[in-house]
Amino acid sequence: MAKLDDVTWHSPALPHEVALAYGGFVVAWLAQHDLLVEDADLSVADPGAVYQQFDGKLVVGMLDPDVVPTCSNYMEQSYAEDFTAWLKLFAANRLEPNSWEAFALIAPALGQRLRPPHRSRASSLRKLAGPIPPAPEQLLRLLGQPPEVGQQLVQLATDRGWPRSGSDDCPAFDWAVVISDYLQFGSAGLLSHLADPDRRGMVAGVVGHPRFAWDAKTARLWVRELLEHSDDEGEGLLRVAEAVAARTEGAQLEERLQRALVAWAIDQAGEVGSKAAAMFLTQVLARFGEAENVVDLERFAEAHNLNKAHVSKVARALKSRR
Repeated sequence: MAKLDDVTWHSPALPHEVALAYGGFVVAWLAQHDLLVEDADLSVADPGAVYQQFDGKLVVGMLDPDVVPTCSNYMEQSYAEDFTAWLKLFAANRLEPNSWEAFALIAPALGQRLRPPHRSRASSLRKLAGPIPPAPEQLLRLLGQPPEVGQQLVQLATDRGWPRSGSDDCPAFDWAVVISDYLQFGSAGLLSHLADPDRRGMVAGVVGHPRFAWDAKTARLWVRELLEHSDDEGEGLLRVAEAVAARTEGAQLEERLQRALVAWAIDQAGEVGSKAAAMFLTQVLARFGEAENVVDLERFAEAHNLNKAHVSKVARALKSRR
């Protein structure tokens, strides 16, 4: 069976992590768009980890027949040239090549080159049109699809009578609306649901998913919006905040926003007094805390019986920032 890439082909010319990204970008994009014969776990740490699920090999037999011609031609003719150019782009933006942040930067270009010209962009909706309403994990696979998929998703949910919030079943209709608004309007569409307590958990699920595009501009937007809601109550907002903190690197926020986020997290841990608040605090301090915050971390972690090994790791990191 024809092999289009193998991670071993690039050694020792490329570092191993970069070699994994070489094939990982393609496999991750194909997985996002349901163009692989087998499912891939996209919740892993980076595109290279997706590639490792297929032993670091890309062979024709892995591909949906619709994408075989475009993928084969691209890999054989011009992908190496594109990848070399992307490495320069990543270096200019201080991004690790084998990262979801780097992947988000070049995913649109991959789409232009890999998407089969005769295949409907909404083809992935076919898998959701059965008699059983889809689970959130199935709907989250649509992240990264074009806006028209979002439009058709809500129509499908309406036609099929998917359950809504307040029913005994998973509110697949509400999940469809939230994801549809993100596909059509980006973060602005998703942020419009932040005021609805019933949908905040869904917003957190989308933000925390690796298919959700994340960069410094997005990080600043979400942190500012969360701070605007800092007087709101409820576990849902804390779940969104924890997801945002987990995706945000220190370099993506100016110091003013970092300090404001730390102060809010400490207030929430003290006022709300829940395990969710303590977990949010731990996530924020791991990213933006200082040595003086060790006392806050240990106090709330002990009160809510958080994972001791993880708390100790964060505490050591904070102490090193003296």
